This record gives sequence, structure tokens and C-alpha cells, in this order.
Amino acid sequence: MSDHPNNHNKLYTENSLLELLTGVTSFIGSKIANPYSEDAEKPPKEAKHVVTLTWSWSPVHSRTSEYRISSRDGYWDLYELDTDSDTGRKLSSRIASGSSNGKNIDASDAARCLLFSALKSEIALDGLDVTKCKVDRASLLKVIDIDQIIGLIKISTLDGNSLFTHLIWLFKSKENTELESVWQSLQHDGRVKLTQETEVPNSEEFYENQGGIFHTWHSLYIYESLVHTWRMDWNGTFKTDLSGERVWVSLYNEYADDYGGDHGFGDNGDMYLFLEALGVFALYKHPDVPEATE
Repeated sequence: MSDHPNNHNKLYTENSLLELLTGVTSFIGSKIANPYSEDAEKPPKEAKHVVTLTWSWSPVHSRTSEYRISSRDGYWDLYELDTDSDTGRKLSSRIASGSSNGKNIDASDAARCLLFSALKSEIALDGLDVTKCKVDRASLLKVIDIDQIIGLIKISTLDGNSLFTHLIWLFKSKENTELESVWQSLQHDGRVKLTQETEVPNSEEFYENQGGIFHTWHSLYIYESLVHTWRMDWNGTFKTDLSGERVWVSLYNEYADDYGGDHGFGDNGDMYLFLEALGVFALYKHPDVPEATE
């Protein structure tokens, strides 16, 4: 098994993580992953240490899990090792597996893929709060890797509006690195959509004078949920070229209302600073000359 240290600085998304291996299966909730079951397996001696994580819910309630990974005939297996708090007995089980499908996958990438799948399954099964996880000992996966895995799991458990609120909190808290990471992950996985509609208040006068005031309404969607809408007012003049197409002679943004008050932004314009930090404005171009309507 090999490990590529440069992967620790690579940005992964949920889709790109799960695509590292084929047929990824989490056994969380099954007999295979139950260390007290007769179906539980011990990791082979050559299994590599991935990371040891700890959770602490109170002074008397904690958990320490050691994760190891091994490969066999093109397959990768992730094991969890623990100790029975009552008997001191060493416990182990295989918690996730996946195939490299002929690809040259290194141990760290296989580990991050399988650990993501296993921890996400724990949330679905018993509501494990992975945000309380701390790295006790790092090997194949470092603190930066675990932080990214936890961040991706957090993203996957939020709906669109909750996620938008989380992005705003990151922006206001000046957590710029995580803000960029979360937003890039959403864009990479196709979870973000921006729509634009044009409104001409006085269309007859607009086309007669070949220009004037019109509005564009911009709606941002995350996970198909409408999370925010804002308005921009434009003033432009146009002409009709030889092909019969209307083209702008001049166009400028006259006013904008970011409607940020609903999200805790005070002054008009503060919301735009947030949207600019996300890179939302790069998702659309200046509006075309509005089409005449009957």
C-alpha cells in the first residue's frame, strides 16, 4: 500500500470522495460492523493505521476509535478497533469496503473515502455528532483530512436553507477558508443554481424610446431549495443591428436591493459582500436586451 502525502492539500467534494472507489459499502448497523457479533472481523496484521478519533460528550461519556485499512485483490477494507470499557476486551470489526476497480488508488484516498462513508452512516443510524470528533493520533489521515471529511458530512446533513444560513455564519465569523471550501464543494457537485428573470415596468415606453429602466430578479438555489432572491435595477439604451438583433449601446446598474435583512444583514449592500465572497456574481452575465412581450 502506498500513500501520497500531497493529497492532504487537495480539495475533495462528497461526489469526488465517493468516486475514489467503486461499490463503496458501509456496514454500520449490520452484524459485520458489530464487534460483539460472530460475523465481526479482525484487521490483518499488515493493515495500516489511518487515524484514531475521540469523542467526549461528558466527563464520564467518551469514545475512542482506532481506524485501520488494508487491501486485498483490488478491494480496500476499513476496520474500527475499540476497547470494551467494562471488560477491557479488545474489539474490532470491518465497517466499510470498496473496490479500486483497476485504478491506482493510494491508501490515504481509500481511507478518506471509506471513513467518510462510515461516519456518515453513523449519523443516519444513531445521530453521532461528528463535530465533536478530535484527532487523537494521525497517520495516513491528518487533522486537515479529518476536518475536511467532517465538513463534507456536515454539508450533506443540512437542507438548502440551513446550509445557506451556515454559509452566512462562516462569512460573518471570517472563516474564509471553510467558506470557500464548502461553496466550491457545492458548485463542484452541481448543488448550486442561479436563475434570472427580467421585468420591464413600462414595456411600451421602453421599446419606443429604445431603452430605459428595467429590473432583473436573481434567485439562488441550493439543493433545489430557493435560499435567496435579490433585485438589480438597470438603465440602458439599445439599437437594432443589421441582423435584426437588439444590442446594448449603453448599460449600467442604477440601483440594487440585496434584501439582506431577512438574513441578519443591516445595511443594503452587506448581503452583496457575502454573495461576492462566495463568487455568486461570476455565475451570471449582464442581462440581454429584454424581449418584447405582447
